[in-house]
Amino acid sequence: MIKARLKEDTRCHLHIKLRNYEKIQTGKMSGLQIGNGKISFDLANSTEWGTTNLVVQDGSTYQCYYLHWYNNTGLYLDLPVHPEKNRNTFLTADLTGCCVGVQCIGTDIRVRHFNMFGQSRRFSEAELCRGPNCYWLLPAGKGYNENMNNRTFYNLSNTNAAFWGEYDGLQSKWNFYFQNGTNDTTVYEFAYHEN
Repeated sequence: MIKARLKEDTRCHLHIKLRNYEKIQTGKMSGLQIGNGKISFDLANSTEWGTTNLVVQDGSTYQCYYLHWYNNTGLYLDLPVHPEKNRNTFLTADLTGCCVGVQCIGTDIRVRHFNMFGQSRRFSEAELCRGPNCYWLLPAGKGYNENMNNRTFYNLSNTNAAFWGEYDGLQSKWNFYFQNGTNDTTVYEFAYHEN
């Protein structure tokens, strides 16, 4: 759905602006799944950031699985291999230097959002290697090993990067996508492998 909307207008960049669901507000957390990850949202067009944007905002039109974030820690959400009817989208907050991982665990797809606050900080490879077949989308230029297995890099500049997933019912598979943050409106497929 989101990918199709972005393909309709190739000048469009995805921006996730969910005031009610952005950052976890309380406590210190690490490697946790918070809540059931189910929210509702709306889509709107905007030119607020100097480019045409497809904005995910608070609302009730669509349903999705949503992964929160928290400063200097990693959270995860397990997506069902076969999602609930009408809940075939996954969203997480805009990426401003965060790492996102996708891993198949049993009958679920585990998606991780690791936030590292500050320009010079980053997660170690040991922290990122959380079991077999974990695939990472990492910020370019933050010192991550270019030779690390199962990694893809995204670029930041004037705008935040975006990461989302859509369930393909015909293939019975979650597909994940991202856009760089340099006002790059290209939709890139994020490659991962199921068990």
